[in-house]
Amino acid sequence: MYKFKNSLIALIGLVSLITVVTVMTPHIGYGSSGTAAPAPSTQNVNVVNTPTVKSQQDGVWNVGLASGSNVGIAGTLTVNAQQSGIWSVGINGTPTVGIDAANNTVKIDTASPVPVRDVDNPARQPFTAQFSVFIPNGYDHGLEDMSDVPAGKRVVIEHISALTRLPSGQKVEALVVLTIGSGQTYLGAELKTTIDGLDQFITSQPVRLYVDHVSSPPALRVVVYRDGVAGDGGSTVNINGYLVDVP
Repeated sequence: MYKFKNSLIALIGLVSLITVVTVMTPHIGYGSSGTAAPAPSTQNVNVVNTPTVKSQQDGVWNVGLASGSNVGIAGTLTVNAQQSGIWSVGINGTPTVGIDAANNTVKIDTASPVPVRDVDNPARQPFTAQFSVFIPNGYDHGLEDMSDVPAGKRVVIEHISALTRLPSGQKVEALVVLTIGSGQTYLGAELKTTIDGLDQFITSQPVRLYVDHVSSPPALRVVVYRDGVAGDGGSTVNINGYLVDVP
């Protein structure tokens, strides 16, 4: 009886030990055929149609294009951009920039004025002429003509001066300049002194006269009138101005 009890206790302990070992040992899976299941691996999925993929950005995306790729845009693209920093814009070829005369106004910056050139500046084409007018005994006037103005030019007279000598007691009535286009210009004379029995008269007058080339000279004539006829008299007349080109 005692031996049977010890044998039963030993059998129960053996069964308990087998149960614990079975529970703690990893199991190997089997398929329906009784063979072991294949280990997991990375597989490729092929899509045979044209799917539409919708995605939502999470974080920053980096999109790359293979070297030599061309990206085309169909239709009219409208781009709204806001500048950040300095933009550098390049222009290809040789563009033509024009100003619409009807809608644009050009303004000059007084801080950086545009240089200009006076094409009629008298210093560029100065002109001067001198006339010796002789008044013979028995005449109340004398005259002298100017040689013709060069073709394609215009004489602009700005000043006339004269020194007239007459027998003492006589006076200068008028010094007249006759020009084609400007008509007659009358100048006076002021008595200054008497030298060797001749009264000395001075004329000095700024003017604005224009003399053009003419086909039948003279283009300009100077006449000096006096209030007497006795004795000889005379006048030296100087004309100063400049030449301008005319069409």
